[in-house]
Amino acid sequence: MHLLATQLWATQRLRNRPSDGARRVLGLLGALYAPGYLFERYVRQHLRRDGFDPVETPIVIASIGLAAAMAVLGHQERSGR
Repeated sequence: MHLLATQLWATQRLRNRPSDGARRVLGLLGALYAPGYLFERYVRQHLRRDGFDPVETPIVIASIGLAAAMAVLGHQERSGR
């Protein structure tokens, strides 16, 4: 719950105006989320060939990709570019 509240705060802050602090927070959260997803057994099951589900597997892959994108974008030099 704390991570989601932090993400909500940083997202709202960036929505209102550029903020290097909020940008860095989102980058850090993305860097934690991406490998965190891979540690979840449920996620790993859907990434295996025998665990493929036509609905859930694409969502799992998108979640990992979006978390990685959040990490990369959050570590840009400055916000508001």
